[in-house]
Amino acid sequence: MMIKLLAIDLDHTCLNDHHRISQETLDALNQLHQEGVMIVPTTGRALSCLPHDLNNIPFLTYVISSNGARITNVKSHEDLYRSEIKYEDVVSFLSKCQSYQVKKTLHLNHQYYIEGNMFYHIGRLIYGKDAKKAIAIKNMNTFIKETKKDVEEIQLFYFNQKTRNKLKTLLNDEPQLSSSYSDYYVEIYSKGTSKGNALKILAKELHIKKEEIACIGDGENDMSMFNVSGLRLAMGNAVDELKAKADFILPTNNQNGICEALKYFRDE
Repeated sequence: MMIKLLAIDLDHTCLNDHHRISQETLDALNQLHQEGVMIVPTTGRALSCLPHDLNNIPFLTYVISSNGARITNVKSHEDLYRSEIKYEDVVSFLSKCQSYQVKKTLHLNHQYYIEGNMFYHIGRLIYGKDAKKAIAIKNMNTFIKETKKDVEEIQLFYFNQKTRNKLKTLLNDEPQLSSSYSDYYVEIYSKGTSKGNALKILAKELHIKKEEIACIGDGENDMSMFNVSGLRLAMGNAVDELKAKADFILPTNNQNGICEALKYFRDE
């Protein structure tokens, strides 16, 4: 059966290790679009920090952001779906880890907030134009108490294994929260929120069946997409758990692995 929708992760999938999308990858995505495949970026990023290389891509309609906390029609600027951490839970959780050696960021109303000017400038240095719309604040705990709003996602950056272990222990006692880990940070969102759940909701809205969905990813937070997709592709740099569940393994994100995916769509 023909693939109608491609859910595609961004960082370390579409983007290389320099956080850029190559022209070859953009051309491959455009070619898939021309062949009738809807391209849906499915990312842990806040919408305001979508890679600037995608800002002027005319064929994008939907974006799943903040690990599935939002589905947004980027043409109408309307949210199709929202799943957020309740304000009270955000305040409580941040208070519990206040003494931890972490740097805090969060997503609220599609914006990316970063605690501390130094960490903000480090982000600008690493991500360049993609971080242009990030907002630096002095104290995350104070900021949340003043806004009194639910948030899409919390990110905590840690600098050693001991802190990571402490966060895991703490999060195990927070049943209202879900999380996924990378080497140096944890992404935290409301229970039931995932890329896969958002993808399932979008597909239902568009009357697209599971066997008509493909996904490409590299990380732990992409596993849920694999559970709701008919064709599952893992990057060569993906975590082992994702590779084990993939139908096919592509070259790495630094080798324009997305371009290799074209042949699998045609085989389908």
